[in-house]
Amino acid sequence: MNPFRLLYHNSRHDDVVFAEGNRIGIGFRKTLLMLDRESFYAFLSLLRYTRENSSLGTEPAIQSLMVDTPCRELSLLLTREELDRLLKMLEAARECLDNVGEGSFAVNSSISLAQIQNN
Repeated sequence: MNPFRLLYHNSRHDDVVFAEGNRIGIGFRKTLLMLDRESFYAFLSLLRYTRENSSLGTEPAIQSLMVDTPCRELSLLLTREELDRLLKMLEAARECLDNVGEGSFAVNSSISLAQIQNN
């Protein structure tokens, strides 16, 4: 069985990012995406692009941003606040992944679970 490594957790919203073997799980808004590392980085880039290039003049609480996912048939409909939250959690998880390199997935020991949960 592959070890489960927590990369990010926000208990207020039950958001989580974890690594299991060579796959990365993103739990967000009752949706779980399981991605390989390359797809994770591509999804993060797409979210950054969406944040930088979308018209965000709408009400922050209205779900008006459609974001495609690496899962062909699944898109997310997000509010501006949800997009910001998703970006924050994936950036924190990316930092953990970048610190362990291409080898096995493991949480960077300099980032404590308490720090992750406070994000």
